[in-house]
Amino acid sequence: MHFEAEDEDELRKVGMSKERRVDPQVQVGFLVDPTGFPLEVHLFEGNKAETTMPVPVLEMF
Repeated sequence: MHFEAEDEDELRKVGMSKERRVDPQVQVGFLVDPTGFPLEVHLFEGNKAETTMPVPVLEMF
């Protein structure tokens, strides 16, 4: 999922982008069951590393 924003705030932040984008972004994390059915959806700050996301999501679930 992609959208653009011009200004940073508490959620939209400049961070690492695989597409090398330099605009503020957010990250969306989905927790799905083995068939791909979504169980939870989480929104993360754009400057958060993907590697730090799974543990908090699993703990909340």
